[in-house]
Amino acid sequence: MSTKLGVRLTSRLATEAGISRNDVDLPAGAFKADVGSLRVDFAISPSMTLRTLTQYNSSTDQWSTSGRLNWSYRPGSDIYIVYDDVRREIPGQPPGLTDFSDKQLIIKFTYLLSR
Repeated sequence: MSTKLGVRLTSRLATEAGISRNDVDLPAGAFKADVGSLRVDFAISPSMTLRTLTQYNSSTDQWSTSGRLNWSYRPGSDIYIVYDDVRREIPGQPPGLTDFSDKQLIIKFTYLLSR
């Protein structure tokens, strides 16, 4: 089961929230995982966009966040800057303290050689 609700706040800003329930039945055992997500898309200019996605997974008590800046500096040629972060609560610690398990910064450059 999943539900999503999206809203375009302005011509440059849109957001979408969603939740899904996954009932998993494996030979090793069954479990349920609820995944909540929030996506925000912002058009900074006609050639530059920013997109973020934050998700929470109840079965692993894990938060993940991804942000992507895209600049199309000419048709067919882009620069992408992507930041990913995955966090999990530390067992036995007070809520709010997190163990950062994975961070990445990725830069991708594309160039169209001919038109």
